Amino acid sequence: MNFGELKTLVADYGHRTDPQTISRIGGFVDLATRRIGRDLTAQENTTILDPFQPVSGMAPLPADYRTMKEISYLQATQRRQLKSASVDTLAKYAATANAALFYKVHGLFIELKPFATRDYRLIYYNSPAALVDDEDENQVLTEYPFLYLYASLVELWFYVQNGGAYTSSLETYTSEINETNRQSLNAAAGAQLTIG
Repeated sequence: MNFGELKTLVADYGHRTDPQTISRIGGFVDLATRRIGRDLTAQENTTILDPFQPVSGMAPLPADYRTMKEISYLQATQRRQLKSASVDTLAKYAATANAALFYKVHGLFIELKPFATRDYRLIYYNSPAALVDDEDENQVLTEYPFLYLYASLVELWFYVQNGGAYTSSLETYTSEINETNRQSLNAAAGAQLTIG
C-alpha cells in the first residue's frame, strides 16, 4: 500500500465524500505517522547503528531517533550494555580511559559517562518516514497498513467531531498497537506465540 491508496481507504472507511474533509486526509495521515512513531516498538521501526562512534561524551543522536532500546559495546567476547542514569549519577563520573557505564538522553543528544572513544552499538526506535507523494511508502505502512488506517481514522473522527466513531477508532488502534508491540517483543525474545 502507498500513501495515495491509504488516503482513498481512509475516505472509504470514513464514508467521506465532502471536499473539505477529503482535502485534509493527507494531514490526518501525517498525524497518524506521528502517533504510530510515538507508540510502535516493532522490528519495522528499529534501527541498529553499529558502529556508533561518538567523539565526545555528549554526542548527537540520529535525526530519526525516537527512543532508546539499547546502547552497548563489545569487550573481548562479551557485550556490555550501558545503563540509563540520572543527571546526578552522571555528574559523579569524570572522563576516563575506561569504557562508558551510563548514558542519559538529552533531547537529540546522548551523554556517555565516563566517556571513552570506542565503537558502540546503538539500537533505537525510529520515527516512520513521512509520506508526501501519493506513491510514497515506508516500512511501517507496508507491514502494518491497518495501524495507519485506524490511526488516520482517529484523526478524521476528531476533526469531524464524531465522538462515538472517534472513541471506537481509538480503542481499535490502541488494541492493535498493543498487540503488534506484544508480538514484536515475543518474536525478538524468541518466544512461542500462542494462537487461539
